[in-house]
Amino acid sequence: MAFVPPDSGEFDVRVTAVARVQEPTAGGGLAESYVTVATVRARLRSLFGSRTIEGEQTTERATHVFTIRAREAARGWRYLEALGRRFRIHSVLDQGRRRQWQELLAEELGNAD
Repeated sequence: MAFVPPDSGEFDVRVTAVARVQEPTAGGGLAESYVTVATVRARLRSLFGSRTIEGEQTTERATHVFTIRAREAARGWRYLEALGRRFRIHSVLDQGRRRQWQELLAEELGNAD
């Protein structure tokens, strides 16, 4: 898949990077929640059909590609929320001549509750 640099008008989706945290409950268990790490604008593209993108050592399935302006912190992101849905990031690819863009290959997990 060849990288096509985005136009500024294509950054039309507000994306929130979230981290999953576990906090102890009164009953001695753990409760999962998500906290906001960063909010960015992105270009969002769906991968259609049966096409999957596989990593070199894993076979995780990417269903969407988020393109953002490059941020070093994005390498540590694991989850995204956009358009009321949650996504798991499988890989981050540096793109562009001077690596000014990053593509986040992500799998849709369902509604962001």
